Amino acid sequence: MKKISTYVLILFSSLALTSCGYQLRGSIDAIGLDNVTIISSNRSNISKILKQKFSSDRQSDITNISKYPAIEIIRITRDKRQLSVNSSGRVDEYEITKVLDYQFIFTDKNKVA
Repeated sequence: MKKISTYVLILFSSLALTSCGYQLRGSIDAIGLDNVTIISSNRSNISKILKQKFSSDRQSDITNISKYPAIEIIRITRDKRQLSVNSSGRVDEYEITKVLDYQFIFTDKNKVA
């Protein structure tokens, strides 16, 4: 009977953790990603962060493909809408959405969007 109650307790605690949205977070494995070229036509914060994360200091503002593999940022769109308004008519909350269109370029002929 004690063994069954232990299993029920473990099952209940695991269900409680998953139902509240808890999940383990880990670090990304970035092995081999230091040779990736980031190509972007605009100077947004996202492209700067990607260049710092994946690229070494050898490239500054590359606009043409000279080394593979590469990630080309095609377009970054931003949308903002009101979620709630307080009693005086001011906006309390906004929903901000950013969409990043990109493609992976492995060779001249091998592109994945």
